[in-house]
Amino acid sequence: LVLNASIGFVQEYRAQTAVQSLMEMVSPTAHVRRDGRDREIDAEEVVPGDIVVLRQGGVVPADTRLLESRGLRIDESTLTGESVPADKELDAIDEPNLPPADQRNMAFMGTAVTSGEGEGVVVATGLGSEMGRISEQVGEARTTATPLEMRIDRLARWITAAILGVAAAAFGVGLLLGRAVTEMLLLAVALAVSAIPEGLPVVV
Repeated sequence: LVLNASIGFVQEYRAQTAVQSLMEMVSPTAHVRRDGRDREIDAEEVVPGDIVVLRQGGVVPADTRLLESRGLRIDESTLTGESVPADKELDAIDEPNLPPADQRNMAFMGTAVTSGEGEGVVVATGLGSEMGRISEQVGEARTTATPLEMRIDRLARWITAAILGVAAAAFGVGLLLGRAVTEMLLLAVALAVSAIPEGLPVVV
């Protein structure tokens, strides 16, 4: 029991540490201009109407309509699949409902600035952004069990059926030998509980 608890604790601690590291990676800071001053804030605090400053090596904190561009190029592969960074422009685009890859005057949340710098006004954040809409669609998609989960579920059903079968057999044999119903019921319950493999979590 101590060994199982120790292994479980270590695995859970490592998993939590990994998740925390991932959360720090996807929670960048943003450079914004408010009240005429540049300041650095958490990306989650950016709101529509903020003026954001984009620099090489940074991550775009929200969907932004570009106002200035000085050699600005952005890697949009996570959003569009394009392997080559996109050159950004400032001219207005009259065509509606263009895909993100064709919106050259926009910078989208979650994409990375590969070179140059620029400024823009935030037009959408969170689930209202292009990346947020994709995330929402993924969240609404029906999840399917992995092969490992299906095998574990099948193993659990087999173990449950075997334990219940043995407990029922012990209960029936005890009654045939003239034992009391209460005594055999307690025996069957104790047998079912004790038959669960202690090492099953570690094996899984």
